Amino acid sequence: MKKTILNFLELSIIEKATILLSLFTLTLSLFFPAFYIDKPGNPEAWADSSFLFFCGPLFPLGGAFVPFLFWLANPIYIIAIIFTIRRNTKGFYLSCASTVLALLFSQLDTIMTSESGNHSNITSLELGFKLWLTSFLILTIG
Repeated sequence: MKKTILNFLELSIIEKATILLSLFTLTLSLFFPAFYIDKPGNPEAWADSSFLFFCGPLFPLGGAFVPFLFWLANPIYIIAIIFTIRRNTKGFYLSCASTVLALLFSQLDTIMTSESGNHSNITSLELGFKLWLTSFLILTIG
């Protein structure tokens, strides 16, 4: 950990700004809804970004394997940041992988919304998702 901090301090101003802006954007995304779904009992149902981010590892317990695969973009992103700080080229490839996973999520029409296997249509992608995707793009492009 100490070595990673020292490596971060050795980065150029642009590299530091890129990483910090990316992390800030990811953090900001946690305060907004990720997407809206058409749930029969609640037409204004939405997915909370912070819940998705922090409880994502539990998705397979409820049978939500596909959302879990998309959630994996988060740890891949964190590992990409660590490799980028260490100036390892794997950081770029991992950031590309997390970006591709996030882009693939945007192509989903439905998502599992209960442990019983019920699915709901995704009616719109909201600011939380867009900021989440933007944080990955900032790291990848930067």
